[in-house]
Amino acid sequence: MHAYYKRLTGSDREAQLQCARAWSKWEMATCKLYMDPEALKRAEDDEFALAFARIECHYFVNNGFFEYDGQLLAELDKIRHIPTTVVQGRFVSTAGHFEKVFRIPAIRLTSSFIPLSQM
Repeated sequence: MHAYYKRLTGSDREAQLQCARAWSKWEMATCKLYMDPEALKRAEDDEFALAFARIECHYFVNNGFFEYDGQLLAELDKIRHIPTTVVQGRFVSTAGHFEKVFRIPAIRLTSSFIPLSQM
């Protein structure tokens, strides 16, 4: 992951774009239960692919900005008071586990991208 991040943020523009296109194409092909041709097309846009891949990879190389694995569930009491909606797109079992632990009333399942402004 760190090697990929180095290429995405390095000075070689062609290497950046090659990695970004591959990353974004893979992500767009696997992020939904059914492959979306429009999402795959979006991954071909160099500026989108580079921004998308850099942001996602940045989170991965920084462990999602968690201090340790399982931190969210282990320290859930710190945020349990915050009104929460879980938006789960692909794997219901993950959201179901979180719902039970977090004790929230509903899970919103979706098969498509929902802009934050519409949530």
